[in-house]
Amino acid sequence: MSDVNYSEIYSLIQMRRYSLAKQEIATAMAQEPGNAHLFYWAAYIAWLEDDEDYGLELTERGLSLAPDDIQLLHIRYKLLESAKFYEDAEEIIILLIRSFPRSADFLSDYARLMLITFHVKKSRLLCNEALRIDPENNNAKIVDLLLNLVAGKLSNAQVQLQSLLQDNPESERYLRLLLMVLIDRKQFKSALTLVQELIRKNPSDSSLIEVAIDLRRLTHWSALPLWHINRFGWPAAMGTWVGFIVLLQVDRHSAVPGMGYIVIAYLLWAVYSWIHAPIIGRWIKFRGI
Repeated sequence: MSDVNYSEIYSLIQMRRYSLAKQEIATAMAQEPGNAHLFYWAAYIAWLEDDEDYGLELTERGLSLAPDDIQLLHIRYKLLESAKFYEDAEEIIILLIRSFPRSADFLSDYARLMLITFHVKKSRLLCNEALRIDPENNNAKIVDLLLNLVAGKLSNAQVQLQSLLQDNPESERYLRLLLMVLIDRKQFKSALTLVQELIRKNPSDSSLIEVAIDLRRLTHWSALPLWHINRFGWPAAMGTWVGFIVLLQVDRHSAVPGMGYIVIAYLLWAVYSWIHAPIIGRWIKFRGI
C-alpha cells in the first residue's frame, strides 16, 4: 500500500506552493519510483507553470509505467494543447472519449480544442452534447460562454467573463489562448471584450495593455477608412496601390474625369494610413483603455 500523502500534495498545489509540492513528490518518487500517479502530479504542476516540455517528458515516463492511466493521458492532452500540438492532442482526447463517451469533461475539452482551432460548428455540437449529459458541468459552461463570445451573441459578455475568471482561475490560460486565436481571425471586437476582462484580472500586465491599445485602435470609428488593410493585411494595401497605378495608366491613354481628385484622395488616404496608428494609439493611452 502506498504511503504517499496525496492530500498534502493537492493542498500545496491549491495554495500555489508549487516548490513545496514538487519537493513532496520528489521525496515520494525516491521511495516509490514505479508509482505512475506521482508522475501525474508532477506533470500537472508543470502544466500549471507553463513548462510543457518538462510536463510532456514526465507523462512519457509515467505512461511507460501505466500506459492506460486516464489521469496521465488527460494531463498529457492538456500539455499538448498548451504547447499547440493540436493534432497530437486531438488523438488523445478522441481516445479518452471512446473510452468514456458520456464524460462531459472530455467532451467539453474536445469542444475547447475545436474552438481554439476555429472549428466552431464542431465545437458547438460537442459543447451541446456535454451540456446535455451534464447541464451543470463547469468546463462545458466555460466553452459555451466562449462560443457565444466568438459568435458575438453575448449581450453581457463582460459580466460573465468577470465571473468566469473569479470562479475558475484555471480558465485564464484558455482565455489567453483564445485571445490570440480571435486576433489571428481578425475578430477584433470579441478580442477587445476578452482582453479588457483579462486586464481587470491582471492590471499590471503590460503585454495585455499593449494588445488592448491595438485592438481599441482597430475597432475605433476612425479606422473605418483602413478597414480592408486591417482585415486583409498587406495584400489589401498592395491591391489599393495596384488599383491606383491602373487608374493612372488608364488616365494616360484616355482622360478620366476627376482624376486629379482621385490622386489627391489617394495621397490623403496614404498619409492617413501612416499617421493613424501612432496618433490614435497615443490618444487611447491618454484617454485610457
